[in-house]
Amino acid sequence: MLRTRLTKVTSRELLKPQARGVFGFICELDLACKNTNVPTSPHTPPIPTPHADHKVAKKMMPKISDTERAALNAGTVGFDRNIFSGHPTLTDLSKYSVKLTPEEKAFMDKETQEACEMMDDYTISNERDLPQGLWDHFKKHGFLGMIIPKQYGGKGFTAHGHSQVVQKISSASASASGTVAVPNSLGPGELLMRYGTEEQKNYFLPRLASGDLIPCFGLTAPHSGSDAASMSEAYGEVVERDGKLGIVASFNKRYITLAPVAGVVGLAFALKVRA
Repeated sequence: MLRTRLTKVTSRELLKPQARGVFGFICELDLACKNTNVPTSPHTPPIPTPHADHKVAKKMMPKISDTERAALNAGTVGFDRNIFSGHPTLTDLSKYSVKLTPEEKAFMDKETQEACEMMDDYTISNERDLPQGLWDHFKKHGFLGMIIPKQYGGKGFTAHGHSQVVQKISSASASASGTVAVPNSLGPGELLMRYGTEEQKNYFLPRLASGDLIPCFGLTAPHSGSDAASMSEAYGEVVERDGKLGIVASFNKRYITLAPVAGVVGLAFALKVRA
């Protein structure tokens, strides 16, 4: 017997603290709890109260770590508010104007188009590597340093610009698009741009932009997979040796894109800090 009906759930309700982390499950239970007009029989089990539902959900869902809680509470609500309110509209999207710069468009039309014409996805997949001519093309024209500022030898492209380049490359070869995407998203480049010292920036960023150094991002592990919050096979500890602070790390990784040819790695691990 169908005992539920759809009820309106506002975005404000969805953002309540007790709903975070158990969104899908709580919404399903609320649909059953808010229907009070459905006829019942002596054999119909009682419908649990919302308070009881929340207790059940909390027991079933994994505990939210401090890092995950910080991520959930970060940022603001945008266009997704309209979707979850049940009244999606494209009106709010009219204020966004995402366009390629003239330099980005020229790069798309020439260097990116030339790269696509050089790709044979069947050969790349079978040989499990890009042809040397394509590697040289990527390095010569700055494909691996699109997000790196021009002052360090990069292209200084916008997020939209470099994503459009990757999207076009992916239409010709998924492997080639991954090769270009990783240096421009995950890993050392952006980490160094945001948190590196000037000495580190001056050393690494020009080499990353030119392709002299190929970067990779070490996240995936044999057992925890790509779940950064559940890493048990990669850990490090802050130590002091000879009067200098440093990190001693132990890790076990696999399935790391570009690892066989990488010269620098952004390593994901759980850091323990001594009190």
